[in-house]
Amino acid sequence: MLKYQRTDAVRRTLAPQGFLGLLAADLAAAEKVVTLVDLDHPFFRELTVTARMPGDVSALGLTEAHLSIDYGPASHVRHGDLVLTPQHADPQTFTTFLDEELTLSYDALLELTFDATSGWDGDALRYAVPLPGSTDRDVVVNPYEHLDLRTYTVQPGDVDWDVVASIDVQLSATGYGDRELRHLVTLEEGTPPQVWKLRGALPAPADRGVRVAYRQVLTDGTVERTGPVDVDLTLLRVDDLFTDALDLVLVPSFVPAGIDRVIVDIEYHSDLPTPYDRTVREELPGTATEPLRVHLALRDPTQREYSVRFTFTGPGVFDQRAFVRTSEEVLPIR
Repeated sequence: MLKYQRTDAVRRTLAPQGFLGLLAADLAAAEKVVTLVDLDHPFFRELTVTARMPGDVSALGLTEAHLSIDYGPASHVRHGDLVLTPQHADPQTFTTFLDEELTLSYDALLELTFDATSGWDGDALRYAVPLPGSTDRDVVVNPYEHLDLRTYTVQPGDVDWDVVASIDVQLSATGYGDRELRHLVTLEEGTPPQVWKLRGALPAPADRGVRVAYRQVLTDGTVERTGPVDVDLTLLRVDDLFTDALDLVLVPSFVPAGIDRVIVDIEYHSDLPTPYDRTVREELPGTATEPLRVHLALRDPTQREYSVRFTFTGPGVFDQRAFVRTSEEVLPIR
């Protein structure tokens, strides 16, 4: 038996890239959205790795970033060294031909070296960061990506400087090598914010952390201390160690006619835990309308009574009132 089959030739369009060209033909600026790729471009024949800095990192005290690159099989390893310093911060490039298997990955080691006098405390001055099997052709050497860099700012908060001479902020850090790191900040009236900078390797150990203790010295020489506590925030706003205070608001309520000046005298005394006396004198112009605010730190929070006296002066006027004992925190001046 014979079987006859007939097939007619059919003309078809071969479009290995799809119909992208046809779809983009009507675009006014097709070259902006369609890119022709040369399959014989050096990108497919060479491995080029460029190392660069992310910007100005001088504040970190980084003196050198050294990227060592190894490419190819063990029998034919090609090696390159890219070194970046503050004096030579331009991007550095390593180029080699791809191996027979067209491998796109390489092994690298990043070494970061820091200046010991840069103001940073840390567990080392040099860190080695392995980067095995990397395919990144544009390596941005960012120390924040490879290291644990922290800054703690210490600044005065609510402190009664009339009775506080200074506050020592005693900081300590663990998990930065074998030894405990310590830093002391002494706050006095007018002290600007102080910064403690810490640098550590990653991954961070479980015990890495910072603790703080305070030592307060009063103007009479009395010293008070606290035990160390954990620090959870990078901003430490340090208040005095008094457990309570009187925040007095004295509101001008007198007739200003004939009054040039008002003298306000405040006296406070407590016996616990040790004898504690405060004497405050403030002056207001006779035209004052804004309240006078006085902050009195208390060593004995149960003793809240104080004495206040007003003296009114002017041309031919000297009216000194008697001391009045009260515990009110808002008082009229009259």
